[in-house]
Amino acid sequence: MDLYEVMAEGCHKLLNSQEIAVLYHAGELTRHDPCKPLGKTLWRTIDELFPLLKDDEGDSDLFASAATPARKPFPVLTLCLFTAALLASVVHFAWNRAHDEWNKESTKAGKRGEGLQQDARRPSG
Repeated sequence: MDLYEVMAEGCHKLLNSQEIAVLYHAGELTRHDPCKPLGKTLWRTIDELFPLLKDDEGDSDLFASAATPARKPFPVLTLCLFTAALLASVVHFAWNRAHDEWNKESTKAGKRGEGLQQDARRPSG
């Protein structure tokens, strides 16, 4: 098993090629990070030592899933129920407001009507 030294932020140990691939696909290493086989003096980039990593983008989901937990998509049913509840609240508020206005108008008209009826009962004179 070949070991490599990698000069990247947060990487302070020797890594094998599989560990480098996992870190590369997880976004922890870039293709421009310096890297060299253990015992060699010439530093090269990860891209120069592992040229197939950049062509392996189709398999990056395999590495990304190991590095980051999967997120559940927001359920469409929950969104629909929330929207329906919000719409029902708006309709209820508008209905109550219109009903209150109608009651105020009816009460005022009723009081005016009572006054007119009392005036009609009163003898003129």
